[in-house]
Amino acid sequence: MEKNIGLNYSNAFVTPFKGSLNGEIRMCGDKSLSHRSLIIASNAIGTSAITGLLQSFDIQTTIQVLKTLGVKIEHDKEITYVTGVGIGGLKEPKDVLNFNNSGTTARLILGMLASYPYKIFATGDSSLRNRAMNKLAEVLNLFGATFEMNNYLLPLLMKGAQSSFPVNYHFPTGSAQLKSALIFGAINTSGISEVVEINKSRAHTETLLKYFEYPFEVLEENKFYQVRIKGHETIKARELDIIGDPSSALFITLGTLIIPNSKVIIRNILGSKERFKVYEILKLMGANIKIITQKDHGYEVSYDIEVESSELKAIEIEEDLFPSLVDEYIILSCACACAKGVSILKGLEGLKNKESNRLQAIFENLLKIGVEVAIKNNNLIIHGNKTIKGNCKIESYSDHRISMAFIILSLIAQENVVVKNIENIATSYPLFFKHLKKIGVNICLL
Repeated sequence: MEKNIGLNYSNAFVTPFKGSLNGEIRMCGDKSLSHRSLIIASNAIGTSAITGLLQSFDIQTTIQVLKTLGVKIEHDKEITYVTGVGIGGLKEPKDVLNFNNSGTTARLILGMLASYPYKIFATGDSSLRNRAMNKLAEVLNLFGATFEMNNYLLPLLMKGAQSSFPVNYHFPTGSAQLKSALIFGAINTSGISEVVEINKSRAHTETLLKYFEYPFEVLEENKFYQVRIKGHETIKARELDIIGDPSSALFITLGTLIIPNSKVIIRNILGSKERFKVYEILKLMGANIKIITQKDHGYEVSYDIEVESSELKAIEIEEDLFPSLVDEYIILSCACACAKGVSILKGLEGLKNKESNRLQAIFENLLKIGVEVAIKNNNLIIHGNKTIKGNCKIESYSDHRISMAFIILSLIAQENVVVKNIENIATSYPLFFKHLKKIGVNICLL
């Protein structure tokens, strides 16, 4: 397993890049799949063998929390072995569960434990303690779980249901994490629970549950998406290869698109419809992105893609795409900053409660770096400009995606840029700087 890169540095000093990006990289495991595979395997009967697991801080947090709940997890070279305890077999933790910076870990684990009659004390780092948990509490209350917390913020006490009730919940907007929290609570709840989305969010939990042979039903028609799941069935241990993260691959993709005379092959990218949607949008903007090979992994496909420098054009992205693009708007905003014309990204209110207030962070940092931008009614309006001024300090708000996106955008700036507080890059893409170096960019870390 490769070591995390860039964890001992606070800032990136980016100078104008005069070269081109060329070469080939293989993406490390997808973060969403890594979290969910560990949780599902922990509820299985038998030992699952997982290869390609993302070696990041967030995933290590999920592993540590699951161990606290009585799950045996061991590593042997490139394989992670998870010995499941069966549905309903998790132990009540004696200590506080620390979710560190991982909102995904917090939501999915609390969802899973909501149907246990346990008292769960939970906290996180300073960033996570500022992210509201009111929506999570609202949906988990339906199982019979109750919460004690100030202003819906961590730290919290969750009292799980003494006897959980089946849930029937309609999400007004799609949310993959909240949907997954309900599904993980439902598998330990007697009866049939139903979860409905109007705009379908990412379906990694459902895809992996099917691969682990847990029975459930899906009804999908136009924008209507329903999951019906019966509790206390059996999850079977499996061997699983985690496909590479398309969200992380986007940073290398954007750098290749906006830096002249560049050509990079990125291998092992998850090709699910929802996650690859952002690449289709970039292609609509004029991006030269080609799928060169495809592989079936039994639960999803992976792509190898070839990316070349391109002249990008402006685009309008409608609000109904938000559930599929929730983690991609930062990099899309930076792409729009380099595109010809005025782009409008609509309905971005949901970005305000991510690792940072991402909507405000995008706005502030694009202004700093020399891009004309405005926010109107939660729509982001970006005037594309081939000339990125630079000569500024970017505030990442300790948000890994803000850090990486603006490091990439700064490569084409006319003057030097400092990107501050980059440590949390390790939560999702620990090989970011190593991959950049491999294709020709050596970032100065301070």
